[in-house]
Amino acid sequence: MTVIHLPLSRQLMLYTALAMVLVIALVLFLQLAWPIKLGAVSVLILWGGWLWRRYLDRRPVSLQIGIDGDLHLLQADGRQFAVTDVLPGIISPALISARLSGQKGEHANLPVPGSSLDVETHWRLRRALVRFRPAQARDRLGT
Repeated sequence: MTVIHLPLSRQLMLYTALAMVLVIALVLFLQLAWPIKLGAVSVLILWGGWLWRRYLDRRPVSLQIGIDGDLHLLQADGRQFAVTDVLPGIISPALISARLSGQKGEHANLPVPGSSLDVETHWRLRRALVRFRPAQARDRLGT
């Protein structure tokens, strides 16, 4: 079994902050009255803070790759689940983006910039996500 630790990267924090600044700037450039703009910005800041805190509580901390290709995800709040489905977004040397789902409705978004892991570990993670097959499919294929 291989364990890949997924650190919270500075690049991910920077992109998140940049996205919030851009959205707030767009609201401020709208042709609305200032009280409406300030109210909208306040709501956006509170909502963005709540979403970021929720992500920090539920973010993926490590991914365990079994010998037969099964995946188990450990989250920051201590929850762990066996991955039953991988919905890949971007899987490249620069960025990994995927949504991992569990059997009981659990899910986690997995954004991993290439700079957050060493090259070999990032490659292993990409291979594990690309090669993942649900247990039922492995049983049907005889692997």
